[in-house]
Amino acid sequence: MTGTSGYNKNEIKRSPFFLLVTGIFFLYLIYRVLLMFYPNPNAGGVEINIIYFIQRLIDGQSFYTDPELTPYAIAQYSPLYYYITAGVAKIFGINADDLLKIYFINRGVSLLLNLAYISVVFIILKKVFSVSSRYSFYVAVFAFIFLEITSYCRPDSLNHVFFMLSLYYFLLGIKSSEERKEENRFILLAAAIAGVALFCKQTSFILPVIFGSWLLSQKKFKKIFLLAIVYGATVTCILLLIYFTTGDLILFYKNAIVGINNGIGLNWFRTVILPDYYYGFGLLFLLAAIGIFFFLRKEKSPLLRFSFFLLLALFGLLNFVALKFGSNPGYFTEWWTVLFFLLAYYWPVIKQNAAVADVRIPNTIIASCLLVKIVLLARPFNEMFINKPYTKALEQYNAEKRFAEKILEKMPSQDELSVFCNYYTADYYMSSLLFRNAVVPQMDIVILASYREKEYDYSDLEKSLTNGSIKWMLMRTTGLQKKFFNINLDKFQLVDTEAGFNLYEFKP
Repeated sequence: MTGTSGYNKNEIKRSPFFLLVTGIFFLYLIYRVLLMFYPNPNAGGVEINIIYFIQRLIDGQSFYTDPELTPYAIAQYSPLYYYITAGVAKIFGINADDLLKIYFINRGVSLLLNLAYISVVFIILKKVFSVSSRYSFYVAVFAFIFLEITSYCRPDSLNHVFFMLSLYYFLLGIKSSEERKEENRFILLAAAIAGVALFCKQTSFILPVIFGSWLLSQKKFKKIFLLAIVYGATVTCILLLIYFTTGDLILFYKNAIVGINNGIGLNWFRTVILPDYYYGFGLLFLLAAIGIFFFLRKEKSPLLRFSFFLLLALFGLLNFVALKFGSNPGYFTEWWTVLFFLLAYYWPVIKQNAAVADVRIPNTIIASCLLVKIVLLARPFNEMFINKPYTKALEQYNAEKRFAEKILEKMPSQDELSVFCNYYTADYYMSSLLFRNAVVPQMDIVILASYREKEYDYSDLEKSLTNGSIKWMLMRTTGLQKKFFNINLDKFQLVDTEAGFNLYEFKP
């Protein structure tokens, strides 16, 4: 249906569209490689929070701590991505204080995972939907260039791989049932991988929901039972592994479960998801999905009927998850990737239907999207080479590093965990430069969610800020000083100013 018969491979490689797609792929790949080297404390999605826990693992510290006790850190994900990244760093002999090298490794690991993700995308198109290599390549490129920045340096990159692998095996199971082959082993593999995906990112809880709902609609109760057993066994095994490596499942619960309970509401969806996603490509994707529904609703094949169900289920569930405070457009990655699958599968039919008006219309829309993605890439390139080139960007890091070293010289050795990072930590290196001493190293989570929502008992923090247990406080030089909600910080006296930070010392 979508094969390349009638095309000469050399003609394809010389075609303007193939050259455009290949060119934009390498353009984005070059950008991602440059980003690995570029000194920027936040490539996307508050990267400093990821770096902090990678440092802890490299340094031999525990991954989970009690968020209600010093250092009041919140590890919102399971340790899987962090252990992988810390392990790679250790292989290359990087220690916990080699901050820029850790950034390099973190972004490099995510890039490799992103490439693994689009490889799975290519395989699904080829082996499940029998799409030609040419169209499969195009979709893989689209999957790569449409990745949000939250996939550049976070556990999201690992989640994409396992989510799509789980989906691949479930799709294979459905296809094999069409061909009257054994499907149970594929469903069991899908269930096991879905269990792993849950510990990459919690949003992957939707996988067993989708699989189970489909099997229920098909009245395949035995397969539901097998799915539940394998999924439950996988989750249990990973929980046991977390218990043996961290020593406490209560801490896992406090971090990975309570830590993401930031509340839900339409306000966040309206002010973030709508403008950042739906007012851009999201609206175009939605229109494309409506068009695909017209093709899918007439299909009798179990594979295509499940694809119809999958597209609807992913859309509904991910929009519900996106109501959560702190969500971002990256939550929809798997949905639009499935949409890309189906667009590639139906592309010959789409072109045939478009020929009634003008056969060039669908190609023009796709080419326009690619050109927009090129234009959007101009901004980060401008940031890297014009607005804040490497040497200028490095100045911020070096300035903060000098001040961090100066702060450590002021502190007696017993003053560990006594520097209160009272500023929006996401845009600066300081909390990671002082990671052994930093208190509240993720101020973005605390001020925007956990303290506001009162998810944790912060009485110990409040007491420590007023009785001198916390001896130092860092704040940005701009904005209100000695302010943290309604807590009195008058006993903190200014002792130094450097690199855009004010350093305060507690003086009774």
